[in-house]
Amino acid sequence: MIFQEIILYIWNLFSLWGQSLFILPFKNPDMLWILVPLWLSWFFGEFFQEKEGTSYGNAISNAVIVLWAGIDCLRQTIDLMNAGEIFDSLWIRFALCAVLIIYGIIIIIYGTKVKTKVKNFGRIRDVTYAFAILVPVLYNVVPLTIEYLIAAIIFFPLFYYTIQLIDLKAPTPKALKMDEEIQTNNIIKKQEQTQMGRAQQTTVTEQTGVQQKQPTQYNDQFKRPPEMSYWND
Repeated sequence: MIFQEIILYIWNLFSLWGQSLFILPFKNPDMLWILVPLWLSWFFGEFFQEKEGTSYGNAISNAVIVLWAGIDCLRQTIDLMNAGEIFDSLWIRFALCAVLIIYGIIIIIYGTKVKTKVKNFGRIRDVTYAFAILVPVLYNVVPLTIEYLIAAIIFFPLFYYTIQLIDLKAPTPKALKMDEEIQTNNIIKKQEQTQMGRAQQTTVTEQTGVQQKQPTQYNDQFKRPPEMSYWND
């Protein structure tokens, strides 16, 4: 009996999570208007730029998305508050908007400082999920409840690793292959230039050493006493 209740509870959470992400946006034009560019940006960024991971530049670009999302959700919350259409905790809504904005700022800071950690939480799929899961609440389509927050947290790995699996199975786009080849060629050229520079420096050093030794040997010949002197007479 308890096991069945647990299964039913998990199923209800999953249903709430799935509807909020993939069904409810199509029932609300205002929410769909802002989510369509987000999902399109995610699709092309995920499979044409970040198929094998993100870069510092991409992470900073992704931060702009979530930063703007937080500002837009803040605007929407204020409009709903002025219209008297918010019936749950107002401070939590503002806190969620602040989380999105701070999240974007942190990515920008870590990206500009070239911190490796930003590659773990600054990918386009992370940014997309953080925005997409909060938009239904902040647009007043879904009530903000504990169950909703729990569903958003526990099903994030499902969202993340499902996309990861698709990335592994999907073929690599030609554009991405070309970019990787260009980057590889640039790395090889830099390595060759570095090796040539070191070789030239070594050659110059050896030649300089030889030139320094020759005068020394020449001077030593004049410093040695002659083999014959009047003491030998």
